[in-house]
Amino acid sequence: FQHTQRAKNRRHTHPHPIYPKKTMSSTLQPRPPLLPWSPTTWKRWSDQPRMSTTPIPRTKFLLLKAPASTLYEEKFGDRNMFTVPMYVSRLMAKKIQLGCVIDCTALDLECFEPLPEKEKKKKGVNNKNWGPSVRYFHNASEWDDFDVDYHRLVPPLSEEESSVVPHITILQKFLNICGTHWKNRPNTHICLFDSRAGMGAAAYLSAAFMCHNMRAPVHVALASLQTAWGENSEYGLCDVSLVKDLQKRYKGKREITVGKVPDWWWAVEADEEDEEDEEGTDKVKKKAGNEVVTIPPHDQMENDNTSHNDMDPPSLPASKRRKMNSSPTTETTKPQIPALVPLAPNDPKYIRALTVLKQLTPQFPHSKHLTPQLPICTSTELTSASQCKHVKRGRYKVTWRSKGRRGLLLILTEAVYFVES
Repeated sequence: FQHTQRAKNRRHTHPHPIYPKKTMSSTLQPRPPLLPWSPTTWKRWSDQPRMSTTPIPRTKFLLLKAPASTLYEEKFGDRNMFTVPMYVSRLMAKKIQLGCVIDCTALDLECFEPLPEKEKKKKGVNNKNWGPSVRYFHNASEWDDFDVDYHRLVPPLSEEESSVVPHITILQKFLNICGTHWKNRPNTHICLFDSRAGMGAAAYLSAAFMCHNMRAPVHVALASLQTAWGENSEYGLCDVSLVKDLQKRYKGKREITVGKVPDWWWAVEADEEDEEDEEGTDKVKKKAGNEVVTIPPHDQMENDNTSHNDMDPPSLPASKRRKMNSSPTTETTKPQIPALVPLAPNDPKYIRALTVLKQLTPQFPHSKHLTPQLPICTSTELTSASQCKHVKRGRYKVTWRSKGRRGLLLILTEAVYFVES
């Protein structure tokens, strides 16, 4: 009775619950224009592999094709449906924790299927949040239901149609997104999708991350992309322009061949769409099979005006950089060599080696204490102007100081000695 009476009192006191007032801008977000694709283009999208079977080796990147909203179901049919819940459920079944998704469809949408001119001028395409190449694939808020951060990469308006290669600001933004995400959620994966099943702009950015942050060679990064696709391992980054940019930007030293591309890769010409589907498919296969390009190492490529200074990694390998950044070795603190055993002055072996050296090496007359000297070239340090008078006119060879250890090998019957001055 008491519980019922309290319920009545609450209803009498507050007959109408008060909720936060929502504005129209907070409930309705502007949506990009729909995809104006033809049935032939949707058939090409349906033929794309849905997702890579495993993460890219040595990374936590996942590649997939762009999920499509159910609004397009009549375009591609129920059998070819691929939505955000389907993808996330598949990852949950594989026990892969997803934390971030990066939408790269705007970077290569025109490469997959050029948009008609009237579509580029359609109302709403020049929204401040996107450019003419942004189209609606699915609702971005679907990722929020699974606690996945969503990011969209949009090319600058000035660079959108000038080059297939993403602008330098896009690459910087991508690296910042990955660094910030893995700093906050280091155990989660990042998935990337573009308009070409993750084999275009998404694959390029993944390879650039491996070359820039992990110092991977270009050919190793491209091979890792192929490994991630499993049964489609013959494909990786299929865009020749993007591979050339990686070769130049990160100074690839090996020749790379780009030849085999999927059948759905090439856009069908307008006159071919009017023909029968079977004949049009054969033309696409023939066009894809004849496209073979060999990309030479970066030092053999033709010079262009493209500048990569902003994102160039140091040219030296990581091992050499660590040696150069470490404290320089002095003569009193020399690096230890594991294979050598230091000898004390009172050690019999030390005395034996010193005796043999005295017999083999002469004494220099200019030496102050007439101590035995090793037969090596002496050097003069020009640290002051007064020492320059000791250098006679002549031809000299200048070299960088060596970071290693130099000495002589004294080979005797009982042992081999490494002798330093």
